[in-house]
Amino acid sequence: MNNEQTTYTFPFPRVVRIEPAGAYNLRCSHCPTGTVKMERGIMSMETFGRVLYNVQAQMEFVKVFVLYHGGEPLLNKRFAEMVRQIRAIVGGEYLLRQLQTVCYCTSLPRGISSLLV
Repeated sequence: MNNEQTTYTFPFPRVVRIEPAGAYNLRCSHCPTGTVKMERGIMSMETFGRVLYNVQAQMEFVKVFVLYHGGEPLLNKRFAEMVRQIRAIVGGEYLLRQLQTVCYCTSLPRGISSLLV
C-alpha cells in the first residue's frame, strides 16, 4: 500500500477578479448583493498593492482583470488609480474596452474618463 500523498497545484487563474468596493449605493431588485448580511467596505490601496504584487508574478497566465464583484467599484475614490496601475502592467487598449462595458453610469468620476480616451 502506497502512503505517499500526491500534491496537485492548481494553475493560476486566467481571470483575476478584484473587488475595489464591496459596498453599494443602490438597491437593485435584480441584484443579490443586498440579500446577504455581511460587512462590506472599500478596498485600501495597501491591500490592492499587495494583490497586484502577487498577481504580477503570474502575469503570463492572466488574460483578464475584472474590477467588480457585487459592490459598486466606483464608490472607491481610488478606482482610477487602480485602473492606472493595472493598465501599466497589461497595457491599455484591452483594459479600456472592458472598462467601458462595465461602467454603466452616465457621468464617470473625475480621473476615470481620462482613462477611456
